[in-house]
Amino acid sequence: MADRYVPADRSVLLDYISPMLIVSLFKSLKNRHFLVVLTISEFILIKILVILSTGLLVLESIPIKPTNITLQMSGKFDGSTFDPSYVDSGPALAALAIQSYSMPYPMFSNERYAVQSIDLPATWSDSRAGVLATTVEYFGADLDCEEAAFNYPSITSSSCNATFILSRCLHILAT
Repeated sequence: MADRYVPADRSVLLDYISPMLIVSLFKSLKNRHFLVVLTISEFILIKILVILSTGLLVLESIPIKPTNITLQMSGKFDGSTFDPSYVDSGPALAALAIQSYSMPYPMFSNERYAVQSIDLPATWSDSRAGVLATTVEYFGADLDCEEAAFNYPSITSSSCNATFILSRCLHILAT
């Protein structure tokens, strides 16, 4: 442009960015803009390499040798020492927190079951990824809920008897 006259479509109006890459590549070859040709060629080559290299990624099966590990049960379901006089509101409040406030279930339990707690051997490490399987005792609840009708007598002292009736059974609660 400094040496001789150049038409506007090859100087001021020249656009290599907006058209597709192939069109820009041929246009730059025609105009003998070799630096632009080199840049567009490298960009096309990089795109092709990305496509080809991701095609080289393949899922591969790796056999895992099963290992026998001795698992120790550290807990046991035993109701022989249950004393109803020690029952407080703790379990009910924990259930409320789990259902209403997204508190996690206690370890070795979920919404349906509680299983014996298991101690992993000292030789086990997290780097040995895999699945541990064993037979355990579990405790499960299958409860049906229904509304109860409460009958409260007039309260005249510090204690009273309250009766609520369910369709399948009658419960008397003395407080």
